[in-house]
Amino acid sequence: MWYNGSRSRLSPARCVRAASRERDGFVMPKGIHPRKLRPVEQRFWGMVEKRGEDECWPWTGTSSGGYGNFEKRPAHRWAYEMMVGPIPIGLEPDHLCRTRICVNPKHLELVTHKENVLRGDGLTAQNASKTHCLYGHPFDPLNTYHKPVGGRGCRTCMREKNRQWRKRVAALEAKDAAES
Repeated sequence: MWYNGSRSRLSPARCVRAASRERDGFVMPKGIHPRKLRPVEQRFWGMVEKRGEDECWPWTGTSSGGYGNFEKRPAHRWAYEMMVGPIPIGLEPDHLCRTRICVNPKHLELVTHKENVLRGDGLTAQNASKTHCLYGHPFDPLNTYHKPVGGRGCRTCMREKNRQWRKRVAALEAKDAAES
């Protein structure tokens, strides 16, 4: 078994590395990884495949949900803050190139969250771009009902649905009255 000074297990390879560092007179401070000794900018740009100024700069490091990650934050935010400046509260960078792993600051524009969502291709953006309901009635200010829980509905369709429901209820009440 291999042990370090605190009697916890070490692999043979780690013991050899630790011994060679001690022999060279270098002992790494506890809790600091050698990779962290490089400047943040150097570590960041080492994970970017820089191309032309107007081309996408793909992130080659770790990613989550299609977006690059660096130091537990989105990589495109790091790039924007390093090259352009701080991002104001209430705004977020939107990829104009629609490429999530791109970290080129020229491809990022600061917008509100609502604008960013509506520019995307998600369900919210798809529904917001609809101009008519399923039955062809227009979504205009007079014919649109805004639901309290979010979303919208067609007033014409809602009136027709309520009329049919009242008709069914009246028929059931008439049937109950005839049976009694």
